[in-house]
Amino acid sequence: MTTIDDVIARIPDWHGHDVRVHPLAGGLTNTNYRVDVDGTPYVIRIPGQSTELLSVNRHHEYHNTLAAADAGVGARIAHYLPDIPVMVLEFIPGPTMSSARLRAPEQIARIADSVRMLHTGRSFINTFNMFRTMDFYLDIVQRQDMRIPDGYMQYVPIARRIEAALNARPFPLAPCNNDLLAENFIDDGRILRLVDYEYSGNNDPCFELGSDRLRFLGMDAGQVAQGPVAGRVAGVWDVAGRRDQRRMTNDE
Repeated sequence: MTTIDDVIARIPDWHGHDVRVHPLAGGLTNTNYRVDVDGTPYVIRIPGQSTELLSVNRHHEYHNTLAAADAGVGARIAHYLPDIPVMVLEFIPGPTMSSARLRAPEQIARIADSVRMLHTGRSFINTFNMFRTMDFYLDIVQRQDMRIPDGYMQYVPIARRIEAALNARPFPLAPCNNDLLAENFIDDGRILRLVDYEYSGNNDPCFELGSDRLRFLGMDAGQVAQGPVAGRVAGVWDVAGRRDQRRMTNDE
């Protein structure tokens, strides 16, 4: 397994400089470090083992991280070691967000601004389809003879119906993070920066907004459609129109 010392040794620009390593907590699929080089901070992400089983493609992640940085919302890449593969990223100063902090009304509007920056940036290198990802995970579980939660298979036909309804009137795909954990937002004092593009890809943008609402905002559809937040979200995509579109599709 790649170590932080292996990575540092692979970056010639750092040889002979004062390099200080500080482990970072919180990574689910990676081991993360803050590395200060002559006082300049960076973040190094060392991938965990067998992350391909989670449908993580490191080649896609690299290219999409570049695109997100170009859009102004992602962290810039300082060095890339493709054979390991490891990215050395810009360190973004500021607090990592939490679900509780992101529920504040002023933060919800800022989330919409950041997501709009990403969605209107240049396209990603790959396409992300939640339904095919679901199939991918289910196939792995069944081939490994792992226990499937009680009742899970009863929802598979429902997912197929939802997919058919979405495909009846598809939205144009947009570059999406697809993993909007609260901890993937960092407040740099100006905007909410969005990091971690392991599951990123061009996707239905409403998936991203729905993920926002369900994961950490705890908002129902009525709350999303009310007040100043609605204007920000509508500036990303016409959510109300999409909801009506879904209703018409289900009625037909």
